[in-house]
Amino acid sequence: MFLPELSGLGVSQSRITTFGGLNTTINAAQNEFSEMLNMTSDFYPVLATRQKRYKTVRLRSSIFYGSYYKEGLYYAARALDGKIYLLFEGVTCQDNQGHNIELYNFGSDEKNKRTFVGMGAYLLIFPDKLCYNTKTKELTKLQDVADLTEVENSPFRMFLSDKEGNEYYLTTDEEKIYVSGDSGETRIFCRQVGSGWSFYAYDEKAKEWKETDDVYLCLRGDGVLSLNADISAFKKGDVVNLDTVPPEEADDVFPPVQAKIISIPMGIRLRVIFEYVDGIFLIAPGEDMQSVGTPITTYGFYMYTVVPDMDFVLEANNRIWGCSSKNREIYACKLGDPKRWYSYEGTSLDSFTVTIGTDGDFTGAINYNGYPIFFKENYIHKIYGNYPANFQLSTATCRGVEKGSGKSLAVVGGVLLYKGIDGIYAYDGSLPEKISAVLDGVELKNVVAAAYSMRYYFFSQKDGKADKLYCFDMQTGLFTEEDSWEARELIETPNEIYITRFLADEPETRYVYSMHPPYGGRELLPGNYEEDITWSCTTGWFGKSDVSYRYVVRVALRLQVEEGGYCDVAISYDDSDKFVHLCRINGSADMLHTPNNVVYQYMNINRCNKFRLKLNGKKQCKIYSIDLIEEAAEEANHGKF
Repeated sequence: MFLPELSGLGVSQSRITTFGGLNTTINAAQNEFSEMLNMTSDFYPVLATRQKRYKTVRLRSSIFYGSYYKEGLYYAARALDGKIYLLFEGVTCQDNQGHNIELYNFGSDEKNKRTFVGMGAYLLIFPDKLCYNTKTKELTKLQDVADLTEVENSPFRMFLSDKEGNEYYLTTDEEKIYVSGDSGETRIFCRQVGSGWSFYAYDEKAKEWKETDDVYLCLRGDGVLSLNADISAFKKGDVVNLDTVPPEEADDVFPPVQAKIISIPMGIRLRVIFEYVDGIFLIAPGEDMQSVGTPITTYGFYMYTVVPDMDFVLEANNRIWGCSSKNREIYACKLGDPKRWYSYEGTSLDSFTVTIGTDGDFTGAINYNGYPIFFKENYIHKIYGNYPANFQLSTATCRGVEKGSGKSLAVVGGVLLYKGIDGIYAYDGSLPEKISAVLDGVELKNVVAAAYSMRYYFFSQKDGKADKLYCFDMQTGLFTEEDSWEARELIETPNEIYITRFLADEPETRYVYSMHPPYGGRELLPGNYEEDITWSCTTGWFGKSDVSYRYVVRVALRLQVEEGGYCDVAISYDDSDKFVHLCRINGSADMLHTPNNVVYQYMNINRCNKFRLKLNGKKQCKIYSIDLIEEAAEEANHGKF
């Protein structure tokens, strides 16, 4: 008896050995992952869990207002007494007088956020406008302040004068003619023109009033004791504010008067000569006493140098740069002098100011390749040149930094990365390019970032806390996701990157962890790695491989699990959101005796149109491959049995 020869169902096998990264879109490939937690591309093409982080510094406060790494970690934090201090490596900083350095309290936590800028040995603190010498411990204000309200009962007053400080007596009555030598007075006639004033001196030869610009402001102390006032910090060319209140109490309701110092003559009386400022307050003395201009008292002043209020601050080419959305301006201080911002003497040392005409607020700023660059959401402003006379502003209309993501700027491998309105962008000096299409399935807002080696770490924030921590690997082009720990800060250093964390049993304390020990981690506390890592990842969809109706019937994993750890495997069939447990692979000492310490695990699965796998576990794990064993279905009925 002869029986017909039957052809067996064809069996084939495919293997995935190169694993991609996170892809939150519906187009995630079989070797990509729609969800991830605590995974890394450090061992690419192998899929692996990230390494443990190492605790380095204990922060004695849970309220953190910013940090800066300068031969160690400086940061601002609120102490238990409610005050805000500057700290270094967990210890309160002191000045050269032995006093704790207390920072200003501006009210809300949002207003109390600090920006730190390094300039040589100096650590500049904004918006406090303080300068701390990290070598000598000297703490100074960026604004030089002279209290001229009263010095040992010797009042100061302001009046109009000539360039030498000789007082002018004013009149608004054109019929009253006073000339030099008449009662020892020199009078000038003033007439209001718009919101300002024009001044006229009497020409004896022509017998008429002629307009003059020989008008200055003189600040004079009445009495020898006024020489006790310390104005040694001020010099010719300084632009200062004159106000009846100290700089920390200045407001927009009664703004200070800004004037440039022309000279500080020597003499028995302390005098400071300023350029005239149009619209300044004037009071005419003597029998013609009357108010002219803004009615503010002329007796009692604070004189202080002007440091503009800036939204973002950076250092580039030995100058401090900043920008103001309110004033729509970009500023630079004098070369090497962060205390002088409005000095225009026509030299290469001058400060610099330029007005910006583009729409919107500034959203970020950074020194990139030696050039100060300022961002808006749809513009990039770049300053070229190396001294004020050849500074040039270049504006590009393109995707800039999203508002609220000013801390997302970081340079990785010579490329500037940042968060734009619709994703992460890479900028090399030409035009930015979006690189985060695989993250279009998640919302990223208020992004904070830092760079380490060829990696760009960043997290988005909700309610001031980190939502998810991501990593972009420039070498592989892959995104991965890590545990955020409700972080508030990423701290970038030359050799390491740090992240801050709360511990559940110490809610009032925050710790700083090294993310890549031991390369940059400094064991400032007894050795203490974080607890065992829990991890997970969900693959893209596996489906029919071709028109021959081949179905996956078995799946095999080739992996390595740390002793004491495990890896659970679950599967979701077709369009179901429910995952069914397949098996658990335990890490044990026996695994160390397998070839290359790697084991294979085969799992039978149900026949389906498509499926996806979810892997989760604890401790370190490396997945080397996923094998798919397929069989062909009967073609006559198209695979329906």
